[in-house]
Amino acid sequence: MLGLIGESLFRRGFPRTHPWARARVVFEVARQRCLERYPDPKAVTLWNLPATIEDAFDHRWASWIESGDQWSPFFQKLQNLSSAPLLEILTDFGLWHVSHASTLSNLTHQGNLDVQLPRQPLNDESLTLLAGAFSFSEKGSPIVPWLDLGAEG
Repeated sequence: MLGLIGESLFRRGFPRTHPWARARVVFEVARQRCLERYPDPKAVTLWNLPATIEDAFDHRWASWIESGDQWSPFFQKLQNLSSAPLLEILTDFGLWHVSHASTLSNLTHQGNLDVQLPRQPLNDESLTLLAGAFSFSEKGSPIVPWLDLGAEG
């Protein structure tokens, strides 16, 4: 969807906004897949965030689309991804740092469908860990990282 085939399918119907339309489809597929694998409605995942954060994200979405030229290098890089390991890709995009590795190495999933992050506030650090913990997944068998916000959420 984010590669050349997705571009050729979406460019015609969404000439200016096709990268964003494709991203939105990928987000929804990821959200649905995570809900299939780990359906706890109270769990915060990268694809199922609290309503206030989802609303803020949607509010910014329009401004990101308006500044589409600034995002072109990002989408071009995304389109040309190889099949490198997830953490390597996140590092290449500046979204992962080796300092996160120790927290990630302490997480266990023991072949389950999910992996729970230690209770912590929802912030850039926890979102980074939610993304990085997908590295426990295998092709066709995602492990869903989640966070319990408890009373904060």
